[in-house]
Amino acid sequence: MAKFSIRGVLNLGNEKRSFSREFEAPNEKRARELAYSFFGSKHGLPRNKVVIEAVDSGKASKAE
Repeated sequence: MAKFSIRGVLNLGNEKRSFSREFEAPNEKRARELAYSFFGSKHGLPRNKVVIEAVDSGKASKAE
């Protein structure tokens, strides 16, 4: 699986907070889904409050 670095903005009520986080996923679409799921779970945010601005793929890692 590859590592994806996702950058974006969280809309937390009247505050906007930028974020950058890495996720390990088989493709970019799944990495985006993991980001929405992570921030929804951690901050209780719906998908429309999580704005993904960029997704950068890293090199593949070997499964052990």
